[in-house]
Amino acid sequence: ASTGCDSYQTDNGVSFAKAALKFKFGENINAQLGYFQPSVPSSLGVNWSFAPGTYRGGEIGGNFGDLSVGFVYADQYKAPWFKETYEFRDGSFWGSPGKDVGDVYSMGARYTLSNGISIDGAYGHLDERSMAHLKVKGTTEGGIYWSPQLYYINDDNQYVDGDTGFQFAFLSSYASGPYSFRAEATYTLAEEDGNWFAYRPTAGYGGSNGAYEIWWNNRSDFNHHEELAFFGSVSRDFADIGGTGFSAGISGA
Repeated sequence: ASTGCDSYQTDNGVSFAKAALKFKFGENINAQLGYFQPSVPSSLGVNWSFAPGTYRGGEIGGNFGDLSVGFVYADQYKAPWFKETYEFRDGSFWGSPGKDVGDVYSMGARYTLSNGISIDGAYGHLDERSMAHLKVKGTTEGGIYWSPQLYYINDDNQYVDGDTGFQFAFLSSYASGPYSFRAEATYTLAEEDGNWFAYRPTAGYGGSNGAYEIWWNNRSDFNHHEELAFFGSVSRDFADIGGTGFSAGISGA
């Protein structure tokens, strides 16, 4: 694999998103090894384009009733718009290639209470950078989905105020017939030179990604220090009047 992503030249060719061996141990333990997307509870996620991003390494997870646990280890990654995996690097991903900062690992757990509320927590570490999240998710009897979430980054090279960055989020949604409604809010504490927060193992975009659930929309870049953001949307699916696959809506941030 290449040692950096410092070339901007386009090139024809073939790539892949997943090529892994899967293992099953008894009724509760599953694992995979190779090029994969994390599927167990962890702090790691992937960049999405026409295909998902890819980690090189392995994972193992277990399901024990209402408890799911997982561990992921990887030494390289590739965003879907690259052909080859590359090392995890610090510094600006689109500027200098930075230095190799080693391998990443993550461990996580998710527990579902008897009332259907789930608690999801995970921790990840790579060189001088650590990341963690805590998410609570539930649905009311009336069908309203709700989820307060906390994301955390500790990086000696990035953040100047205690070496930490935080983002607090609240997500909610509701569907009624063909109509869907969403409401979100975020508040960010991330004091550093750029004053922005991104939940991923490496600071540079495209170099990696985290298990971040705030979807890309017109409020996604409201992630600067002491910035409070609200997002709302309403959309309609036209499948009930013959428009299968077509929907339209309006949103604001």
